[in-house]
Amino acid sequence: METNSQRLRGKIELVRPRLRQAAGEVWHHPRLAELFPELLVTVHSVIRATVPTLKATEQCARARAAEDPVCAGMVEYLAAHAIEEKDHDEWTLDDLETLGVKREDVWKRIPSPAAAALVGVQYYWM
Repeated sequence: METNSQRLRGKIELVRPRLRQAAGEVWHHPRLAELFPELLVTVHSVIRATVPTLKATEQCARARAAEDPVCAGMVEYLAAHAIEEKDHDEWTLDDLETLGVKREDVWKRIPSPAAAALVGVQYYWM
């Protein structure tokens, strides 16, 4: 019997060729040097929400663990993963500074609607 993880990996494999193609288009774009800082700013607007999202999800899972075996099984993973993800937002800011983009300028920017929707929907579902 196939596990949930195996099923998920199988689905990811279906789109992997297109993901590789899209990544190649980004990394070989003739204006990459110009566009890359903006990409990192967008990435930062999502990454900076990762640890708070994981912690909020852990709290929700912990609160529901007694009645929900899926939540019970996720609590420790979420706690550990929040620790693993710590400071990734700072690393992205370090990278941006290397490219000449000031931290303060990144923090002043409002995330794009797409980034806000991506992060916000997770909070809504919690």
